[in-house]
Formats: sequence, structure tokens, C-alpha cells
Amino acid sequence: ELTALFADLRGFTTFTERTDPEFVMEMLNRYFGDVVPIILGNGGTVVQFVGDAILAVFDAPRPRPDHAFRAAKSGLAMQRAIAAQTEGMTDAPRFRIGINTGVALMGNIGAAEFRSYNVVGDAVNVASRLETSAEPGSVVIGEPTYQAIADRVVAHPLGPLELKGKTRPINAYRLDEIIDEKQCGATAAMRVTGRLEKKER
Repeated sequence: ELTALFADLRGFTTFTERTDPEFVMEMLNRYFGDVVPIILGNGGTVVQFVGDAILAVFDAPRPRPDHAFRAAKSGLAMQRAIAAQTEGMTDAPRFRIGINTGVALMGNIGAAEFRSYNVVGDAVNVASRLETSAEPGSVVIGEPTYQAIADRVVAHPLGPLELKGKTRPINAYRLDEIIDEKQCGATAAMRVTGRLEKKER
């Protein structure tokens, strides 16, 4: 079992159409330069870059019992980092992020002449599909991830989503906030349908 995080840039193709390739390359390196340390700092493994997209996993190859929470922290921190970097740039592409937890297999995939380390499984496919359902600048998580971290996050239910290639709708949530561990117990008691109610003073 692991948690997969998939992110890519909404509007990247249109952006590159009107932008000098050297600037695009520089921008991607800045983006990845901000988000990769976040992933690694939370114990994740960067599996691959595919153009403007990045796939990372948590709990493999090194076990991380709280891998779902680490992925969630990474996703929100990645969005904050890119928001700070692109402040004032209204046309700058923003990441959409999908996160999902489940069983997958990691290993070398390819031909005898060339192989690459990769991860395969439905959990990863769902993370990719959740990413395409996310709004730019947001993080969407699947039901297994939410169940693993429900008492440590603020998340808004998006309802069952029809995802491409899936035979059944998938429950998903927009991840809004990480709750400080000291507040988890009190906050969980205030939770209503994935949101926080303000305390009466």
C-alpha cells in the first residue's frame, strides 16, 4: 500500500504555444525546484517527470506508516510554493494535484535495452484522474486517502466523480487545510460533512 501524488500544469500547452521554449524550460525548472524538495522533505519518492507533470509516491521504497498524511502535506505545500512564486502573474500555469491511496507495484519497467523505475496500479491511475478533476491551485484526494487522514485535515466533499476509464464513480474531496496535531481532537468534534464550524465565542 502506498499513496500516489500526481501533479501537472493546467493550461501548459496553451502557455507554451505563445511562450519562448527557453523561458518555458526555465519556468519548469523553477517550479520543480520548489516542489521536489517539499516531496523529498516529507519522505516521498519522485518517480518521474513527464513534460510538465510529476509523479511521486509515499511509502515506497522506504516504508512510511503515515504516507497518506505526508502526501497531503506535500500537496498543499506545493500549491503554496507555486502560488508564492507566481504571485502577480495572472497567466502563469498552476498545478492541479490528485492524491490517492491503495495497493500498487513498484519496479523496473521497459525493454531489455532500456528500463525505468515506475509504479503501476489502480491507485496510481485514480490519482492521475483526480488530478484532471482538480481546479488549478487545488488538491483533490480519493476516499481511501481521506479516510486515513480525516481527523487531521479540513476537506470538502466533492461527491462521487465520474472519472475517465473507471466503471464506477469515485468519492473525492478537495483538501483545504492540515490541522495542527495539537488541535486534532478538538477539531474532529467540530467537524460537519468535512468542514469546520466556527466556535461561538
